Amino acid sequence: MSLVARLDQYYPHTRCVAPYQAARKRAFERRQVAPSTSVIVSALQDPQAEFDVQVMAATSESGLEPEEIGAGLNRPETSGYTPCLRVGDLVFVAGQLARDGSGALAARGAAAETDYIFRRRLLPALEAADSGPDLVLKAQVYLSGSPSQFYPVWENFFEGQAPPTTVVALRHPAFLTPEATVEVNLIAARRSARSRVRRIERGEAHASMLDGLLFVGGLDGASLDEAVQKAKPLFAEAGTELSNVVRALVFHAGHRGLAGARLPFRFTAVEVQAGLTVDLWGYAPQP
Repeated sequence: MSLVARLDQYYPHTRCVAPYQAARKRAFERRQVAPSTSVIVSALQDPQAEFDVQVMAATSESGLEPEEIGAGLNRPETSGYTPCLRVGDLVFVAGQLARDGSGALAARGAAAETDYIFRRRLLPALEAADSGPDLVLKAQVYLSGSPSQFYPVWENFFEGQAPPTTVVALRHPAFLTPEATVEVNLIAARRSARSRVRRIERGEAHASMLDGLLFVGGLDGASLDEAVQKAKPLFAEAGTELSNVVRALVFHAGHRGLAGARLPFRFTAVEVQAGLTVDLWGYAPQP
């Protein structure tokens, strides 16, 4: 558990949160909980489950030790997670809402919340971790507000060259702060690793790679097979194939497009408000 770099949690109801967080704190044995993102979804893959947890960690053999970064960001005391962590040349920033120093929501509406999150939450974390917006490898955005308000603001931050981004449409309320409509988490590279960062684009599909880890932006489609097919050129350009997917999340509305899918990797399916979006991490063996 001391090598955990990131946690993602999906809950079908807010009542599931408190008991899970209490168990999570015990599991970390008085250490800070790794950077965390928690969202309320429409349903989980197992309809009887109370939560779904995704855990990413360094291996013991890697010799890497997660390092907490003092970015000055607050978080709810009940959750106890670390807002920002560095593991080797990777930076993990926990899911951020538009909270001010008191924990209250400081902006309202998708555009205002996105602007506040980027300027007042994400930028300080990246700077403290010796990174920056141009080194973001991947972003996950959970959105229960208006996509038309989110996208122009997000693209503007990166001058039209946004990093691979997965945007997931959720029902409202979707977060533990009920008024919030946007939550964003990031994976970025340190400045010292800049020369090893590779960007890959194939049509509308985008990916970033660092030291064999491939981070793919969200892929949409009418079916799961159609969405995953869009990843093939990215994986090929990275020198790998879909059998080397190491993390796969499928966000779907009412199982739309899941029937009959035959994929060379395991995935977790989470029911959300709209659409079908696939979120992939891959591994490209290095020469």
